[in-house]
Amino acid sequence: MIRPLVIALVFIALLSPQTSAQVFDNYITRIDVDRLGDADVNMLVSFDSTSISEIRLPVDGPRDIRVFDANSQLGYRVEGNTAIVQVGERRPNYGMTLEYSTSSLTSKSGDTWTLKYAFASFEKADAAEVHLSLPAEAAVLSARPSAAIYAAENIIVEWDVQNPSSGFRQDMLATYRLGQGQSKDAGIDPLAAAVVILAAVAVFALLIRKKATQSQRNGREAGRPEQLPPKPGAMSEAQKDIMKTLSDREKAVVETIFSSDGHHLTQKKIAISTGIPKSTLSRTIKSLQRKDLIEVYDIGLANSVKLKKWFFEKQ
Repeated sequence: MIRPLVIALVFIALLSPQTSAQVFDNYITRIDVDRLGDADVNMLVSFDSTSISEIRLPVDGPRDIRVFDANSQLGYRVEGNTAIVQVGERRPNYGMTLEYSTSSLTSKSGDTWTLKYAFASFEKADAAEVHLSLPAEAAVLSARPSAAIYAAENIIVEWDVQNPSSGFRQDMLATYRLGQGQSKDAGIDPLAAAVVILAAVAVFALLIRKKATQSQRNGREAGRPEQLPPKPGAMSEAQKDIMKTLSDREKAVVETIFSSDGHHLTQKKIAISTGIPKSTLSRTIKSLQRKDLIEVYDIGLANSVKLKKWFFEKQ
């Protein structure tokens, strides 16, 4: 009697749906914060999905949620501070990305900002990382737990979590101020620094003037917008299908450029038209560049953004 009972129990276990991965191979969270304290969160996880249908990921006050793998958008539902995501494929090496925007991670007291991110691992992970990107002028005052802090294009704070177990939770805290660089050299003579800055500005203005004069003489140079097809009155079905794969901010940028005369606008005009903050707009434009939807080129003191020609050929 025991043997048939054991076989029956094993059979029932195999038929029971599994809703969570046993181990995340990688669990990487990136948080980009702008000057207003708004954050874009991007979570990338990879795992063996051969025997599961859903995974759980933490979220905090999410807006504009987008979940996708290499092939398509994924279904999800949000329960409290948890997003339950449907797995798109069953294979040993599967990856998916969850993106959202939020204003719930930061708070401000006086001139000091505090970011608090509640890291949570619903499953055991072989490796977990949290990358925080702050505005370039931010000065980090503290980071807990201990983190690597360095200056790149922005100020970066990185936490490594070694082999978090299932149910592991930890608050990542960073305090910072805006309006100054990551480091300040008190040994620099302010007068000398002012002279150097003025000289650099004068040289830069001379180069810009020379470049503008040469452009007028030689006509349209390489790097200027290529001739595009006449602007259609409305997007085609194929173009609308492409738009469905974009986040709300990416859609706003593409729609604004699409509706403009000449299919290109300066970054400043895009910011005014869409209302997207400058730092957030820069990240959105970089994301669209990676997707090969737009091209950015220099027109003197400003950047102009245009849609790629292939987008207009999708009729």
